[in-house]
Amino acid sequence: MLKLAKYDSGNSNEHFTLKIQSPWSKNHFMKYQFPEWAYIAMSEFCLLGYTGKESTHLQPKQFPDLCFNKEGSKAWWSLTYPTNVTLEGEVAIVSENKIETKVRIVNRAKRFFPGIDFCTCLNLLEMGEDYNSTDPALKYFVSTEGLKTFDQLHHESGRALTDEEKGFWKFSVAGTAGVYKNYWSNGVWTEHSTTPILEKAKLPFIARKSASKDRFVAVLWSHGQTLLSNNVLACLHADPTLPNCPSGEEVTINGAILFHEGDLASLCTCAENTYHDLKEKDKVWETWHI
Repeated sequence: MLKLAKYDSGNSNEHFTLKIQSPWSKNHFMKYQFPEWAYIAMSEFCLLGYTGKESTHLQPKQFPDLCFNKEGSKAWWSLTYPTNVTLEGEVAIVSENKIETKVRIVNRAKRFFPGIDFCTCLNLLEMGEDYNSTDPALKYFVSTEGLKTFDQLHHESGRALTDEEKGFWKFSVAGTAGVYKNYWSNGVWTEHSTTPILEKAKLPFIARKSASKDRFVAVLWSHGQTLLSNNVLACLHADPTLPNCPSGEEVTINGAILFHEGDLASLCTCAENTYHDLKEKDKVWETWHI
């Protein structure tokens, strides 16, 4: 049975983190960082009081007093910047196999607020041995040719990727694509090399298959530019992007975490149907919390 709980590890960088109990086992859960990072324009970053010496991304630990509010199967947070721009996030269980997520910008400033790239992380390390490996053959995306696994990516020339070129898969949705081979050094990710790849993702969607059953955990957003398959941690990223928000207006994007049982064809149908539903929901901000 799906359940939401606050995740409290004592880490100041995890105030935006939820614990999601698996619908298939009460002994397994996921850690959902929402967001893990929020990338904003340098102009806005400086207005928030930062010097520019830091990277232009906001981390939850920079807002130690802000954390999820939770009631039953719903959780939410709200942050108002000194620039009079409010950023809100909500998560809600809507069925036994679906969680809906959303992010909204409300711009009360006298100028437009530039778009934000979010990084959301669904960590599967505590989901048991069926999900805690980083095997790219078990991670799927919807390409223009249908579902493919991350180990089926090709170089832009058409040849298969070599083992040396594989590593940290990160590529864009319906645009130019690249594979980034990164390594972990002194507590930070360092980009080592980039390999241009042929495939393009049709949807902001990524799924992880169980190693032993026709069960999938998937992340999907109405708007997104990047899919990421980590070769170090068993986590899923289909990172959403919030568009520019004019003065006096608001923008909303919707997402979903899916727990799907069935074959690949039904997973692809589910992904496309859910995507179209999310695009419709973008038109209206429905307040879930009380």
